[in-house]
Amino acid sequence: MDLRRIDEETMEAPIVRSLLEDDFYKFAMGQFLFTHKSNLGDKVMEWHFKNRTKSVQLEYHISEEDFQNEYKHVVNLKADKSELHYLRGTNEYESRMFSEGYLEHLANLQIPAVNFGTHEFQPVINPKGKWLHSMHAEMPTLRIINGLFYRNQMKKMSRIEREMIYMEGVKRLHFFITEIKKHPYIRFSDFGNRRAFSTPWHEYVVERLTEELPGQFIGTSNVYLANKFGLTPIGTCAHELSMGMNALAFDGTKQSLINSNIELHQLWWRQYGQGLSISLPDTLGTKWTLENLSDETFRDWKGSRLDSMDPMQAIPLFIEKYESLGIDPRKKLLIPSDGLDIKST
Repeated sequence: MDLRRIDEETMEAPIVRSLLEDDFYKFAMGQFLFTHKSNLGDKVMEWHFKNRTKSVQLEYHISEEDFQNEYKHVVNLKADKSELHYLRGTNEYESRMFSEGYLEHLANLQIPAVNFGTHEFQPVINPKGKWLHSMHAEMPTLRIINGLFYRNQMKKMSRIEREMIYMEGVKRLHFFITEIKKHPYIRFSDFGNRRAFSTPWHEYVVERLTEELPGQFIGTSNVYLANKFGLTPIGTCAHELSMGMNALAFDGTKQSLINSNIELHQLWWRQYGQGLSISLPDTLGTKWTLENLSDETFRDWKGSRLDSMDPMQAIPLFIEKYESLGIDPRKKLLIPSDGLDIKST
């Protein structure tokens, strides 16, 4: 482990290096929005950054100048030919995913500029633009905020103090790997993109997991790292897709939300088939979805990603639903993805 390199890049290098340092589901959703450009992709969306940890007053740790320098770097990034070539060849989910039209859109992507203000000690950052473009402002914003916060903390330390931080990280990573090896049936992927301590540290963690757990570590949501380390890019869709479609369809009635949710699943199936048929049931509530999603979806789709409800509560509900439809639950996937740590094993 080259602590000096990791430290130097953490302290000085751009936090976002490539447009592929986005979660894979952004590109899957992006092509979906591109396919339905007039009805969805061209709709103007405004995003609002919110720090849910109110006790951390980010105003004192992140300056407008530092944020804008990092964000402007992202706005000026362009996908190069090698990156587009990688996406063109992505076929891990049963068939080639991305059309030439969508790749051309990515080559000309225009992430909207933003103003940076503060309110009640927290940043005010509201990217706004056509959904196809503004959706790609989310991940860089979160990565930059996280990266600048930790960089600010590290600037207060000497080099050896910073190295001790990294060594503590190595110690925790070693413990994680050792414990996971005790349970060879566990398969997991990395979704730490927006949460990473720093860009080079995230890369180090993914590289070590790739080397140490080749049969258990199945991939990462970070498309740049998936490309670099020959991993499967992991992801289907995020809450934003159902939230956006629900907002556009909502007419004040429950039925409009039911119809919107059913339509989303139908259109997504037409786009990707079984390859990316992992549903995200908790935008309007897992129980709500179990009651209102079409039986056809439960029969055809591979399974669901559980992102809010306690898996130990949600899984029995899904088993009950599948059995009520005459479906063998053992042939379906239920993927816990929220708040998991080594104790969860």
